[in-house]
Amino acid sequence: MIIFSYKKLVLLLYIILTALQLMTETLAEPPVNYGDVNAGTVNNPFLIANLANLRWLSETPEYWNKTSFAHYHFMQIADIDAYETRYWHDGRGFNPIGYRCVCTPFACQTAFRGYYNGNNLTISNLYINNPTSVLSICGYPRIGMFGRTERSVIKNIRLINIEYILTASNVHRPSIWNIGGLIATAHNTSISNSSTSGYIMVDLDNVEEHLVLVGGLISFGSESTIENSYSTVHIIENTETGVIGGLAGYLIMVDIRNSFFYGTIESYYQKENSGGLVGTDTTRSSLKNNYVSGSSVFANVNSFIGSLIASNIESNLWDTETTGIEHLYNTAEGGFNLNNNYGLSSIELKQAETYIELGWDFDTIWTIEPSINDGYPYLQSFLHPTTKAGIITGKITTVNGTALEGVVVSLRGTDFRMISDADGTYSFLFAPVGIRTVMAAKNGYVLYESDEFEIEEGITTEHNFSMQINERFSEPPSNYHESNAGTIHNPFLISNLANLRWLSETRKYWGVPRYNNGIVRYYFLQTADIDAYETRYWNQKSGFNQIGIAPSSVVPPGEELYFFGDYDEVVLPSKMYLSIILNQTTKAFLVEQQTH
Repeated sequence: MIIFSYKKLVLLLYIILTALQLMTETLAEPPVNYGDVNAGTVNNPFLIANLANLRWLSETPEYWNKTSFAHYHFMQIADIDAYETRYWHDGRGFNPIGYRCVCTPFACQTAFRGYYNGNNLTISNLYINNPTSVLSICGYPRIGMFGRTERSVIKNIRLINIEYILTASNVHRPSIWNIGGLIATAHNTSISNSSTSGYIMVDLDNVEEHLVLVGGLISFGSESTIENSYSTVHIIENTETGVIGGLAGYLIMVDIRNSFFYGTIESYYQKENSGGLVGTDTTRSSLKNNYVSGSSVFANVNSFIGSLIASNIESNLWDTETTGIEHLYNTAEGGFNLNNNYGLSSIELKQAETYIELGWDFDTIWTIEPSINDGYPYLQSFLHPTTKAGIITGKITTVNGTALEGVVVSLRGTDFRMISDADGTYSFLFAPVGIRTVMAAKNGYVLYESDEFEIEEGITTEHNFSMQINERFSEPPSNYHESNAGTIHNPFLISNLANLRWLSETRKYWGVPRYNNGIVRYYFLQTADIDAYETRYWNQKSGFNQIGIAPSSVVPPGEELYFFGDYDEVVLPSKMYLSIILNQTTKAFLVEQQTH
C-alpha cells in the first residue's frame, strides 16, 4: 500500500492540474476570413471572434504592419474572456500586441500600425505579469493590450477586469518602463470610445536608476488623440521615480477631451509627476471637458495634473471629496492657457447643469443617469447605441408599507444597478429591451427577485415590490461554532457580504502574533460570488474597512494589527501581493506584511 504525505499529495494534485491546463490551453488561430484575397482590408477586416484569434494577433508580428503606407484592419465580433491568459508563457500572461520581447541586432521592439475596432464588445480578464527575468532581457518593457502603436486607429474597445503586474528587485539596469491599461506607448494614434477597468500593480521599490510611466488607459502618448474614453482602473504603485496618471502617464502633443477617470490611485511616494487624470502634460497638449472622481480617496496624489508644461487646459473638473485632489497641478512652466478648471463637491459633479454651464455637450456626448456610474456623467457611446431601451421605475417598501432607502437594485444580465432613494423609489432610464428580472439586496443579502417581465422600447414599466428587510450587518460564517473552524481542514466559510464584513471588522481573526511561538493563523474559504456594491455607502461613505488595517479610532498608533497568513511552510516577505479569488477572477492588492 502506498501512503502519500500531505505535501506529496498537494504536489501531485498541482502537477495534474498544471498538465490539464496545458492540455486545454487555447492556441493561436488565424481569423476565419484569413484566406480571403482581400482579408485585412477596410472592406474585409480580419475578424477577431475568440481568444485564439486574439492570441494569433498578439503573436504574429508580420500582421502588425502591412507597409509604410498601408495598414491591416481588424474587427472584433464577439465578447472574449481572456482569463486563461494568466497561465500562458510560464505565468507571464498575454504578449502585448505591437511589442515583442525578442532582441535582434537592430532592435528589441516593433510596433502595431493598423486599425483595431473593438465593435463595443468586451475583452475581460486580460492578464500580464512580467517577472524580473524578462525585464532584464528586454530592458524597456511595455505592458498593455497594445505594447506600442504608431499611425494607428484604436476604437470601441472595452477592457474589463485587466490585471497587470510589474515587479522587479535588485535590478540595476537603467530603464524606462511603460504600463498602460489599453496601450503602453502610443505615437500618432487615435484612441476613441474605449475603456479599461481592473488593476495595475507596480512594485519597483528596490530598483535603481529607473523611470516608470503608468496610466489607466495609456502610459505614454505623443502626437495622439484620446476622446470619449475612460478608465476605472485601480492603480497601486510603489516606486520612488515615476509618472502616474489615472487616465494617462506622460503626454507630448496629445489632445484629450470628453473623457474621465473614476478609479483609485494608491502611491507609496509623493511625487510631483502624479495626477488624477494625467501625470505629466507637455508641449502643446490639450485637455478639455474631462473629469476625475474616485472610488476612494487617492494616496499621495493631490493634483489633477502632476506637472504642466506649455499646454492648454480648459473646462476640466474633479471631485474634491472622493479624490482628495487639492489643485489643478503641482508644477508648471512655459506658456500655457488655463480656463474654467475647478474642484467641486460630489453633489455638484452629479448635476448636468454644472457641465452645461461650461459648454459640455449633453445632447450627443454626455448624459447623467443615477443608476449608471454612481450618478456621475457617462458617455452616451457606452450605452450600447445599437440596443433599444425602455424605462423601469418603481418603489420598494417593507411588508408593512414603509419606504426602504439604501436597497441595491439591479437588472439581471446588465450592468445597471442603483440605490433606492429615501422614499424607496428607483428608476432605470436606459434599460435594454428584452425579458428581464429585477433583484434587490440589503446588507449583503439578495432578498427579492422578481418574476421575468418584458421591457419594451420607449415604454415605461412600473415595478413596485415589498420585501422583508434583513437587519444583520455583520455575520460570522455558518461554521463559526464548530470546534475546528478556521483551521486548514475546516476554513471559515465566507459565503456572503455579511461574512466578509465580519472578517473585516473582527480583528481577533486576522491572526495573533506570538513572538515566542510564531503566529496563530486562521484559514478562510470563499464559497460564493459576493456583490459588494453597497460598501460605497458604509461607514459614512468611507467604504469597506480593509482587512488587516484597523481604523485609527479603534487601534491606537503603534498598536496596529496586520492580516497574517502563509501557505505551507513558505515565509512571506515584508511586501507582497495577495490575491483574492472571486468568481475565477483574480484581484490583487498590495498589502503590508510583517516578517516573522
